[in-house]
Amino acid sequence: MKTKIAVAIFFVAGRASAANEDGVPLSPDAMLAGITISPHDASTGAWYNPAALGGISRSSVQLSTSIYTLSIREIDGLVETRLPWETRHDPLSATNFTTVPSGVSFVFRVSPRIGIAVGIFSPQREYASYDTQITSVSPAPAVTFNESVALTQRLDANHGQIGIGFAPHDKFRIGLGALLTQNAVESVVDYSFSAAASNGQVFAGEIVRQSASYFGLRGVLGLQWDAAPWLRLSLAARSPVLGFAASGQEVATVYGGVGPASNPNSTGGYQQVVQQAKPSTMAAPARLVWSAEFTTGRVRFAFEGDIRHPIDNSACGAGGLPRCTSGADKWVANARAGIIVQATQNFWVGAGGFTDMGGWDLQKSGQSIDYYGGTIGVQFRSPSVIKLRAGADPWDLKTTLAARYGVGIGQVAASVLDLSALTITPNPTPGSLTYHEVSINVATSLEF
Repeated sequence: MKTKIAVAIFFVAGRASAANEDGVPLSPDAMLAGITISPHDASTGAWYNPAALGGISRSSVQLSTSIYTLSIREIDGLVETRLPWETRHDPLSATNFTTVPSGVSFVFRVSPRIGIAVGIFSPQREYASYDTQITSVSPAPAVTFNESVALTQRLDANHGQIGIGFAPHDKFRIGLGALLTQNAVESVVDYSFSAAASNGQVFAGEIVRQSASYFGLRGVLGLQWDAAPWLRLSLAARSPVLGFAASGQEVATVYGGVGPASNPNSTGGYQQVVQQAKPSTMAAPARLVWSAEFTTGRVRFAFEGDIRHPIDNSACGAGGLPRCTSGADKWVANARAGIIVQATQNFWVGAGGFTDMGGWDLQKSGQSIDYYGGTIGVQFRSPSVIKLRAGADPWDLKTTLAARYGVGIGQVAASVLDLSALTITPNPTPGSLTYHEVSINVATSLEF
């Protein structure tokens, strides 16, 4: 008997993350208040909006990191187990701590109107480990049922980006960027069950191992317009990620049988399938981000939105999954709002809220999940007397410390394991997904 539950767990785990590739904030303003494309500074231009590189006042080195991330994940109702003597709904849960080196970039002021940036960024790095054991014993005659689910998964995204910004006018800036993307997944899913009595047992299981990397290219176009002394309008358009290479494979092993508990191999069997990873022609959808930033005195407030389109991509990736493009089943729109207040000459505070709606559809991808959250933080500047050369401004060091919280709520396609009929069928009632993520983020910027 071939079980599909391990594949379902693998499918959920591989996609149970925020669809937004900017889930890890990579600039000080993004950490403080979730503001990404409207600031006119080097850190914004290095990743979010290359237009911000135009007309920058100084060269700089930017370093951002998520020093501590706590993730609590719960999957309830993924498997309904129907035994002759009871029906069970046992949840899966995982609590993980990770450290994420998020990005480093070098920004150079080429001229009063031109700036360029080169950087390496990790906008996504996730680790999850689930493990649950179930044992149930029937009334006489005794039948012992055992069910085991184990999952270990790591998702990494590492991107290299180069960007250039130009300010043809003091109030208008335009920028272009190019990214080389690399996304890696390593996972092991092990699902098995057995029912044993004095005269024998029935058993089945599946083990899915995946280790693969996917490579792609993406372009970025950015605009910034200071429409008024108190209003800045910004736009950043990211092209689809065009996959060009993949490495690695997925190995699925299915086993099962009926026989004596002392020697199940004599009456059992197994099947193994190996599939090579394949690049997706369009690995991620295009994304359009717009922003309006208002400034009054020492207060900046920004409202942002973004939109992504669906992708109809039905034959790519490893493992025979029906879709390999993550989070691109439907149109998605998100919103963010944030405020930053300059409390003193060298101290700022900020806060913001965001949505991160998933592009998955329950019928197409087997899950759907949406994220909601907020961020709060402080920034302080440490003026220096060190100068790179005579007549230059002193070095300027800024440090940002912020906390970010997000909750994901969604559904997952569920299965029914009926031991009496020895069948596994879809459950018309989906399971529930609940994820909590808390991260502490730090950024350092040295201007010279």
